[in-house]
Amino acid sequence: MRKKATRRGCQSSAKGVNATGASARRKEAPRVFISYTHENDDHKRWVRHLAADLRANHVEVILDQWMLRKGGDLMQFMERGVADADRVLLILTPQYRLRADQRAGGVGYESLVITGQLARNLQTIKFIGILRSGTLEECVPTFLSTRLHVDFREENRYARGLEELLRDIFDVPGEPMALLGEFPFDIDNGTSRIRLSRLPDRSGPALVSVPLAPRAARVDFSFQKLSVTRRSHLYALVTSVTLEIPPTQGEWLLKILWPEEIKITHDDSIKPGRQVLIEGLRYKELVLHSDRRVWPGESIVAIGPEGLARIDYQFDRSTQRVLDERSRDLLFTLYLEDHRPVDGRVPFSNLNCF
Repeated sequence: MRKKATRRGCQSSAKGVNATGASARRKEAPRVFISYTHENDDHKRWVRHLAADLRANHVEVILDQWMLRKGGDLMQFMERGVADADRVLLILTPQYRLRADQRAGGVGYESLVITGQLARNLQTIKFIGILRSGTLEECVPTFLSTRLHVDFREENRYARGLEELLRDIFDVPGEPMALLGEFPFDIDNGTSRIRLSRLPDRSGPALVSVPLAPRAARVDFSFQKLSVTRRSHLYALVTSVTLEIPPTQGEWLLKILWPEEIKITHDDSIKPGRQVLIEGLRYKELVLHSDRRVWPGESIVAIGPEGLARIDYQFDRSTQRVLDERSRDLLFTLYLEDHRPVDGRVPFSNLNCF
């Protein structure tokens, strides 16, 4: 028989996803401004995806979708963004070239600001073209035609393009310069000693290692005691969501898999889903769908007496015996648009004081 674990105290908080401690940073985060056309939703979504990957790799991003509020001055935002940035990324498409060359719309105004800086400093490397769609002739504006670009036009080349861009931003060359050797001729003796460098092995495919983007949010679980008797305890689940990186849209969805042995006495604003069998245990799916926008660093109570939804549950001796025989976990997944899902599990031994 499994030995029952002793419990020294009642833990009223359990974290489902822990924030990862940042390691020592070798360089200060550079600031990057992104210039692009709002030509369609798919293009805007791709730009947000690139911006999120840059932030995941220690780059501060100035992006209007995240930072320009309703009623804000667009022209001032562009001027300050270009001026304050260490590098400026221009997302090049045929539509971008058309507006830039014709000086039309926001891209046209940004082109005026950029060409002014280029005229003052022809040697600058501040502006980087990002090839997104179209041929060079179709997408590169005139003022950028003599510059080198990073090619993102093929989706299967995205990781390689991202590494190439990050290496340029951080000034970390992909191919280090060869060491300077000794003078190869002995003039006095009339001899030479010419050295040949060895070519690297080209037989295998080139592998690119790009760090995965961090989790977009942290989900913490705890509980609140509602009533306590000798026979049973009643608790309210408390679930908070903390956004770690800038949001995309206001909608998000939290899905919980609840063990059927834990009795729910009350639920509010929770949509019941299907029954799920995992590792021989039955779970009930509970879904919270919300359009409550969460801002970076902000925490909101998603589930709780004062939250957007509510789940109350009961523990008694029979429930505790079930947990003693085999532990039960609450499983969850948080879905945010354009970000990896945040998932995890919390043991119910941390969500009660029975």
